[in-house]
Amino acid sequence: MKSVFYNLLFVFLLFSCNTYKNNYSLFKGNLVHIKNTPKSKNLLGERIKIHVPFWGIPKVYDSLMFFAHPRNKEFSYYCINLNTGKIHAKYLKKGRGPNEYLNATPFFQIVKNSKGESVGPFMAINERNYGIFNIDKSIETKQTVLDTIFKEKWDNNYLLPFTYTFSLGNNAILGRNEPAKLFVNEEKYSSPKYLKFSTNSDIPEREYELFDSYYNEHLEEMNNSILLSTDAIHPDRKKLALAMYYVNQINIVDLESGKVQGFVMPGFLGIQALDQIDDKKKLPLINKCISVDENYIYVLYFTENPESNSNFENLSSNTINVFDWKGNFVRCLKLSKNIEFFTLDSKKKLLYGTNTADEAIYRFKL
Repeated sequence: MKSVFYNLLFVFLLFSCNTYKNNYSLFKGNLVHIKNTPKSKNLLGERIKIHVPFWGIPKVYDSLMFFAHPRNKEFSYYCINLNTGKIHAKYLKKGRGPNEYLNATPFFQIVKNSKGESVGPFMAINERNYGIFNIDKSIETKQTVLDTIFKEKWDNNYLLPFTYTFSLGNNAILGRNEPAKLFVNEEKYSSPKYLKFSTNSDIPEREYELFDSYYNEHLEEMNNSILLSTDAIHPDRKKLALAMYYVNQINIVDLESGKVQGFVMPGFLGIQALDQIDDKKKLPLINKCISVDENYIYVLYFTENPESNSNFENLSSNTINVFDWKGNFVRCLKLSKNIEFFTLDSKKKLLYGTNTADEAIYRFKL
C-alpha cells in the first residue's frame, strides 16, 4: 500500500490561443493550444541548510515546512523549522493502535476552520479515514491535534481510497478516485475523476470526469498511470488545476459549472499525442509538482526527458511554468538550482524548492 500511495501521489491572455472541438474521445473537455511562449525570468535561490533528513511533498507554513512521505518511519508528518534547519515536531504517529495510522496523505490545502485556525484535510490511506489536521494547535503543542477523523462513508462504493482530498466548506469534500479495472469487464479501466461528497452521506453529490473509461486495446495496453496528474485547488475553492505527469497539458475544472478545459503547451499535441506514441508504458515525465495562489498556477516542468530508470522522487528540474486561471501561459521561471518539489508562500511571495542531494531547501523571491 505504501507503493500505491507514493506512485499515485507522485504522480494556462497575454497570448492568442486557438480553441477547437476535441476529436480525441478519451478527453471530455475542450483543448486549447497555446500559441506563444513568454520570455523566461531568472530567479536566484537562497540556500537554507537542513540538518535532518527530508523527502517528499513539502507544504510551507510561515517559518515551518511540513513533509509527508511513506519513507517516514515513525510519523507521517515531519515538521522542520526553516530558521534552524531542525525538526520542530513530528505528527500522526504510525501504527495500528489507537489514534495511529499507517500512512497519511499530505495535506494539499490549508484553510481556516470555524475558529479561524489553519487546518489541512488529509486521508489515512490504509484505514480509509478522512481527517482534518489542525495546523495551528499542532504547532503550538507539538502534538497531533485533529479537528475531526472519521471512516469514509463512501469507501464501499470505490475500489481505491482517495489520494487527493480538498475541503469545499459546509461539510463538503472533494476527493480524487484513481483509475482501476472495472469489475464488469476485466479489460476496461475507469479513469481518474473527482467526486464531491458530504461528510454525512455515502452518495456523491457530483462527479467531475475529465476522461472516458477506456479499454486496454484502445491505447495498446497503456500504462495505467498515464492519465494521472499533480493537482491543486484555488484558494476560493471554485476551480481545480491538474498538471498531467506524462502529457504536455494542464487541465482546469470549474467546480461550479463543471466545465473542463485542457491547455496544451506550444508545439505539442497534449492528450492527442497518445495516438502517436509506440510504447505507452515508457513515457517521459513532463510535469511533476504543482502549487497555486489566487492568481496563478505554478508547475515544475521538464524540458528534457529524464532518464527512464531514475527514481521519481529524485527527478529534478529548474523550470517552472506559470499560468493564470484562464489557462494563459504568462511566465516561465528559470531557477538557479534544480529542485525536486516546491511549495509557495503566497503572502510573502516566496517559492521554496527542495534539493535532497544538497541537503538544502532553496528560497526564491517571486
